[in-house]
Amino acid sequence: MKVLGWFVAALVGMLVLIALVVLLAGWGMRQSEAFQMAEQKILTDARVQEAVGAPVKIAWFVMGSVERVGADGKADLALPISGSLGEADVDVHATLRNGSWTLDELSLRQRDAEPIDLLAAP
Repeated sequence: MKVLGWFVAALVGMLVLIALVVLLAGWGMRQSEAFQMAEQKILTDARVQEAVGAPVKIAWFVMGSVERVGADGKADLALPISGSLGEADVDVHATLRNGSWTLDELSLRQRDAEPIDLLAAP
């Protein structure tokens, strides 16, 4: 019986540790300048509001990566968003050169619709 108790405690501990790692990774990506630039564009672009409805919300869980080596780096993110009319995903690709982030791709993807390039003029 003692072995079972230790096993359950170890399993719960591992699950808590995994959850903590996922939470910290998501929080770190949300703090990146690349995420914040994308967020500002997503929340203010009329095409996004037209596609998913207002208010637009970005899901807490963000998939992808942000890499930084000195003054250079890159970010590749997939941001699930939702609004009063539905849901979509926004693909974000950004590069960091000499300490300055640039959005290279910001595209809205909805099921059964053509992607919308949010960096192109409306």
